[in-house]
Amino acid sequence: MIGGLGWPSTVEYYTKLNTLVERERGTFHSAPLLLFSLEFAPILRLQGAGRWQEVGDMMCDTASRLEKAGAQGLILCSNTMHTVADRIEDAVGIPLLHVADAVASVLAAQGVKRAGLLGTRYTMEGSFYSTRLEERFDIEVLTPEKKERDRINSIIYNQLAKGIITDASKEVARDAAAGLEERGAQALIVGCTELPMVLSQNDVGLPLFETLPLHMQAAADFILDKEE
Repeated sequence: MIGGLGWPSTVEYYTKLNTLVERERGTFHSAPLLLFSLEFAPILRLQGAGRWQEVGDMMCDTASRLEKAGAQGLILCSNTMHTVADRIEDAVGIPLLHVADAVASVLAAQGVKRAGLLGTRYTMEGSFYSTRLEERFDIEVLTPEKKERDRINSIIYNQLAKGIITDASKEVARDAAAGLEERGAQALIVGCTELPMVLSQNDVGLPLFETLPLHMQAAADFILDKEE
């Protein structure tokens, strides 16, 4: 598990995964994990400067160290960091449990062919969701217009990541979701751990899918399968 991206969301990933394993195997059971928690501030600066090559180098090095330590699979505790997921997959010989696959498998099972996506600017504008969902699952991904993407990205980093919740930020998220529904989205992917602070199923007319629980369900299934 590569965490620290940032650490509060890593706590949620860790808690959810262990809860799922305990629910399946019984009280006092937990997930056997190796957690490498990175220091996020330098990574955030590299992201802001567009230095994704260096970010990828750090992620690949961390993944390799976990593999050498005995990990049988990898989890990235961040949607945004999947920007460099392809490089990580090429750098190690163990599977990366990709968040987009976890989400898309559920969407596909429910017959969704067009999904709206909200998250950081990197998540909405990158290809790790849109290309993967289209090529592997035949699901089209819609994102808000650029001004809305910029506003949502600012809210995530400048407000929600600091625990700040305002009525204005809730309105921005709800308007973005409504716009995606108007454009034909059949479901909404909430591709950011912090966004559920201002957007829930009660706020939208579309089925809403939070990525963290879906990602951790896939991870729990992987761990339980390995233990059988």
